[in-house]
Amino acid sequence: MPLKDILVAFSSGSTSQNVLKFGLSLSEQAEASVTALHVAPIVMEEMQISTWMPEKLMQRVKDANEAAPQKAKEAMEALLAQLGKPDTVKWRVETGNVADALASHSRLHDLLVVGKYSETTEETGTHVRSEHIVTRSGRPLVVVPRDWETEQPIERIVIAWDGGLTATRAMNDALLMLPFVKHIDVLSITKADPNKAPLVELKAHLALHNPRITLTTVKPSGNTADQILQYCQDKDADILVVGSRGSARLRSGLVHGGTGRSILDDATLPVMISH
Repeated sequence: MPLKDILVAFSSGSTSQNVLKFGLSLSEQAEASVTALHVAPIVMEEMQISTWMPEKLMQRVKDANEAAPQKAKEAMEALLAQLGKPDTVKWRVETGNVADALASHSRLHDLLVVGKYSETTEETGTHVRSEHIVTRSGRPLVVVPRDWETEQPIERIVIAWDGGLTATRAMNDALLMLPFVKHIDVLSITKADPNKAPLVELKAHLALHNPRITLTTVKPSGNTADQILQYCQDKDADILVVGSRGSARLRSGLVHGGTGRSILDDATLPVMISH
């Protein structure tokens, strides 16, 4: 199924502008529509401060929270005008829990794009980790680094493959971009012989789909996350695709394994997460 509609989490901050630029670039390649969603959290409930905060200060927080959606919309419109692309993005506002709102809206889109730690709520300082969203949405999401900015089209994708369920889902989700990218590289860091099962079967499976999808095997050497990110840098990859082993039990904090968390923390390229 081709990529047809992209949801972008947007606030008035600088990272959100890069997120929107990424969404627009991807949409132009895929000929997909873009919707920008601003989520205004219920600050009093999330911060649990209404019982002790002075009344005047509490009112200032409420006023700032109520003004945030309009401020974000104006920032989006200014950016689109600067890019020469006015009226190309649909605008939506939701009030409530940020992770829940992004997850529920993303179910009606092919892909969700967020900033690192989801800057949708940067005005209030309420950060939402991307893995908190992907475990609730059933859709892939792309995390754009804070300092990411490029005018180049997306041409090369690297998929981190470990043979597990989430890696399989990640590979399938990445095929959304196959119609417009030049190459998809499935990377397996393993001691296994690439000429024996299951890797030889995976290679044959990929060849049946498209010759632009290839399998690369690399022997483990040190930190797995560092190896994956270094490979992406060496290959000049535009997106890294990984699977999330997270569960919906977000309060435990055990959402990602160490490798996945390190990749999100250290990546300098957009990372697509599937669950």
